[in-house]
Amino acid sequence: MPSGRGSEIKLPSLDELFSSQQERDEAKLKHIYEIPIDQIDPFPDHPFKVRDDDDMLNLIESIRAQGVLTPCMVRKKKDGRYELISGHRRKRACELLGMDTLRCEIVELSKEQATILMTESNFQRSTILPSEKAFAYKMRLDAMKLLVSRMVENQKKGRNFGGEPVEPQLEKAREHLVNSYGVSEEYAGNLGNADSRKHDHGAPVGHLPEGMKSRDIVAMNAGESKSQIQRYIRLTELIPELLDYVDQKRIQFTVAVEISYIDQEVQKWLFEYIKDNGAVKLNQISLLRTQ
Repeated sequence: MPSGRGSEIKLPSLDELFSSQQERDEAKLKHIYEIPIDQIDPFPDHPFKVRDDDDMLNLIESIRAQGVLTPCMVRKKKDGRYELISGHRRKRACELLGMDTLRCEIVELSKEQATILMTESNFQRSTILPSEKAFAYKMRLDAMKLLVSRMVENQKKGRNFGGEPVEPQLEKAREHLVNSYGVSEEYAGNLGNADSRKHDHGAPVGHLPEGMKSRDIVAMNAGESKSQIQRYIRLTELIPELLDYVDQKRIQFTVAVEISYIDQEVQKWLFEYIKDNGAVKLNQISLLRTQ
């Protein structure tokens, strides 16, 4: 995380906005159920690893003693099963304990809304690998772009979004993309054109879950400068073997970002070189990029 360089993104989290703790608790209680674990699927391409480590053992003991205190979050799928949005570690702990059901809050979310909330909830973890941050930031950025496209679609059709006027929400969402992710104002302004619009049939256009406002979703707590977020997203261009080396600290972060601009066929050669000879330096990679 950068120290003293660039502007820090310190935005309030979803649960801190527009409602009291009592209101949030009461809203959740209406939608909490015990759901059979074998009916719950992991979030597609979930970027955060679930490890059977010491933290998992501690979580198992906590659930054994007190149960699942914080409900997991799921959304209903078209096939009648459930998709897990938050709580992958809790689900794993319950499976290891031999439990048949999982205490869950059922929410109505579109694909992009679920993606944003999934990444937000997992960013609360105490330890996050660079590879996890890389794909989580990329997934959240892609979801934000789709959310803006939905807003533009509703605006063109004269509809509200989430029961409220589109324009102020759209302005805030575009501002979030520019300030948090470093996309250009021109790029953010063009989102939603015919070439960029995509449709997700997980929820009707403009539909938001009960008690949630669309402005809640765009106000995510990134906690890092936009330039650092851009660097993390660059890591998704690495071949898996090199990205594993970044997680293992065999490749420095700044070096890995530089490598991400190199053709992946050359990256394969670099991996073999690093495996046999050890770390490479930034100036070596910079020189390789110029050739």
